Amino acid sequence: MAVLTISRTYGCGVKEMAKVLAQKLGYVLFEKEIIPLLAKKLDCDTEYAREHDELRDMFSASVIDLAAPRLAFLKKDSISPLEYSEALKDIFMELAQRGNAIVVGRGSQFILQNQPGVFHIRLVADIKYRLEHLKNLHVLKLSDSHLSQRIQKEDRLRQEFLETHFHQTGENPLLYHLTINLSKVSWEKTQDMILQLIEKK
Repeated sequence: MAVLTISRTYGCGVKEMAKVLAQKLGYVLFEKEIIPLLAKKLDCDTEYAREHDELRDMFSASVIDLAAPRLAFLKKDSISPLEYSEALKDIFMELAQRGNAIVVGRGSQFILQNQPGVFHIRLVADIKYRLEHLKNLHVLKLSDSHLSQRIQKEDRLRQEFLETHFHQTGENPLLYHLTINLSKVSWEKTQDMILQLIEKK
């Protein structure tokens, strides 16, 4: 009945890792799956909820306009940060009660920090690893320079998201049961370490 939260730096391949872990554990994965739950909780349509999400797909917006603002919750006529945070809290607490779930990002490590049976993981990697992963993941041919800018922007936006909603960043190592550098630890070893942590709780 455990719950696993995964914090990450952008471009580590955590979405793929989480899918594998969910399959091996028999857990339900909540990554983009959080969006329709938010829409229901906030009484808005799914597209509107997606505009408030921590991170939209890297190529859903123009790959040219690097400076385009995406944090729609900052608009006066939009959902307030408090409303959004409260909706996330309600959703994550419900998931914690049900158990057998993996939650990726969205401040879950803060909301569920002191909940029994919840394990918090942070996965990080250096810029070289993340560049290679993004180049292998996407069919669009983008330069290393462009991808580096995207990585920097996404990291910054995620930190802004956490600071806006939780007044913290995700970098504090004391928040996590386990932090793994994917630049130095293989996918297989990383999965084994996480599975061992949960299965021997």
